[in-house]
Amino acid sequence: MFAGLSKHSDFKAFSPSSKFLKFCVDADRRLCCGSMNAMTGWLQAIRGWARRIRRDVFALWMAARDPRTPVAAKFAAAAVAAYALSPIDLIPDFIPVLGYLDDLLIVPLGIMLAVKLVPAPLMAEFRAAAAERENRPDQESLACHQLKKSKISA
Repeated sequence: MFAGLSKHSDFKAFSPSSKFLKFCVDADRRLCCGSMNAMTGWLQAIRGWARRIRRDVFALWMAARDPRTPVAAKFAAAAVAAYALSPIDLIPDFIPVLGYLDDLLIVPLGIMLAVKLVPAPLMAEFRAAAAERENRPDQESLACHQLKKSKISA
């Protein structure tokens, strides 16, 4: 076989030890799980940001209807809503990446601008009302639940 090595006994000196293998497997697991945790953390951050944007959109809707809100904030909220719902874009959507990228940048930036234009105490009040309404079940869910309850009791 190899010069100077017997068939079984001396070959163990050249094979990796079980401690070394365990270290390699653990290191690989740490690297893999670490990147998965980083990815999960990144996705959680994006989801949290999306929830805050959704809450702020509803808060801006309430702010636009409130007489205490400045006219500039109402105008900014209306402009963002019109741009988001309009079929006309600055960059058409059929352009592969840039078409959707402008929507992904302009709409959230417009929402943030409108939020900054609303006075902080007023925006805090609207955000609290939006969070309360978000946690409250809607009327359709309540009606469906009551219907199921009545069928069960009948």
